Amino acid sequence: MPRVRPCARCRQVLIPVGDRYCPLCRLEYESTRDEPVRASGRRTRGWRKLAKETLERDETCTRCKVVPSKYAVHLDGKTPKEEGGLDPERVKGMCSVCKAAHGRMLARR
Repeated sequence: MPRVRPCARCRQVLIPVGDRYCPLCRLEYESTRDEPVRASGRRTRGWRKLAKETLERDETCTRCKVVPSKYAVHLDGKTPKEEGGLDPERVKGMCSVCKAAHGRMLARR
C-alpha cells in the first residue's frame, strides 16, 4: 500500500507522500500564485487597492522602463499607517530587480 498523507491546504484529501496539494488545491494555489498584484507585505485593504491601481497605471517598471512592473513600491519606504503612506504619487510600479535595488538603497539611508 502506498504511503499517503493529508493535503497541506484542505487536510481532507489523502495524497501520496511527496505531493504537497490535492489536485483541486493545486489548481487554486497555482491560480493565485502568479497574481499581478503584489503588496510587499502590506496587507491592508487600502494598500491592496492602491497597489492594484498603481500596477494598472504603471504597466512597465518606472525605474528601468523595460520590464513589466510586478510590485507596487512606496518610494519613501513608508507603511500605509504612516502619514502619506497611501499617497498614490509616492507609490510606483517596479520589477523584482529594481524593487530589490530600491530596498537596498533605502536600507543604506
